[in-house]
Amino acid sequence: MPASYPPTPYPEVNLVLDGLLPDVRAVLADRFIGMYLYGSLANGDFDSASDVDYLAVTDGEVSDETFRALDAMHQHIAALESWCAT
Repeated sequence: MPASYPPTPYPEVNLVLDGLLPDVRAVLADRFIGMYLYGSLANGDFDSASDVDYLAVTDGEVSDETFRALDAMHQHIAALESWCAT
């Protein structure tokens, strides 16, 4: 379920995160615990030269198959036409 407020003050970052979270949930399925932002975005030093750091927490190790699915998901996101997706 999407948050009722934007996760960041950056609309383009929020668009990427709005696509990322459901994709991560879908790939990890019942292994998904949560997803958290950290780094410059979380501590207020973020700018257009920064990357978006996030951590997906699982209830155990992910399989090689799941890891490949996550990699494919990252490649799809990196192909988006947004400065914050690469």
